[in-house]
Amino acid sequence: MPKRFMPLLDSDETFLPAATLATSLAGLSMETLNSRCFCIGLDSAELHKALESTLGLPGLFDLVQQRCPHLFAAHPVFVAPSHLARMAQVVAAIETVVALPAYREEVLSRAPRHCPP
Repeated sequence: MPKRFMPLLDSDETFLPAATLATSLAGLSMETLNSRCFCIGLDSAELHKALESTLGLPGLFDLVQQRCPHLFAAHPVFVAPSHLARMAQVVAAIETVVALPAYREEVLSRAPRHCPP
């Protein structure tokens, strides 16, 4: 059985097999996909409902909107595999550095001190 993508909505019974999607996108650059895609945009109301009801954290959506307004893209963004690989390398390098005891000591030496009330 071919791998299937998740439906867009709980009520959506239409699945697109991964092989069909890959075939239809073959040969298109990420720039073309990003500039010419007639994709369905993000439903903010559904995202709000999902964040708050599924996670059981009232106010989470508003907090995310306030602190990280660009966390969720309004439309799908296609990223080239080479860019994903480079991003993974950058993340791995950062994780390596922050795991170093010397880095931790330096950062903590500059952190503000909080005294309990």
